[in-house]
Amino acid sequence: MEPIISFKERILSGIIAGALSYSSLIGKRIAVRSPSFKIRSEYVLRFFPRNYLHLTGVLTTLSSMDFYSKALDGSLSLSDFDCDSTPALKGTVRCKVRNLQNIGTFFERATKVEEDFSSGSVRCKIATSEGTYTLGFTGTSFLVPNTLLNKDKIREMKQIVDFEMIIQ
Repeated sequence: MEPIISFKERILSGIIAGALSYSSLIGKRIAVRSPSFKIRSEYVLRFFPRNYLHLTGVLTTLSSMDFYSKALDGSLSLSDFDCDSTPALKGTVRCKVRNLQNIGTFFERATKVEEDFSSGSVRCKIATSEGTYTLGFTGTSFLVPNTLLNKDKIREMKQIVDFEMIIQ
């Protein structure tokens, strides 16, 4: 009989796998261009270690940099974060961590973009989706990931499909 793995243990494993996937985006510059953009002709997306924690949805007393470092080297422990204090948090974290495990290849699958994106209380300069989740970005000269939403949240009437992504 296989041992029973707790919800939090599954989340820990997913956070560690997600950090490895996310690490493939650090240092890259992703330019998103479209003739359909109205605010800018190009958005530059960047990924930094400090942005990873926010995308997981978990609560912690660790700094964002310490959290990412521990996740990346596999030393993050169950006592380093909280993810199941409420049913709503538990559901949100489950979806975010599942999606983070594939974030490293997200831009190879992205199919649509929305400029000046909003969904509920979330506002972003640009968001992109590959059909199963949506990544939103904020910033000034370059944009960083600010939100990871479960499902495709790009509105059909505002979606842009004639875009080009240049990964450098």
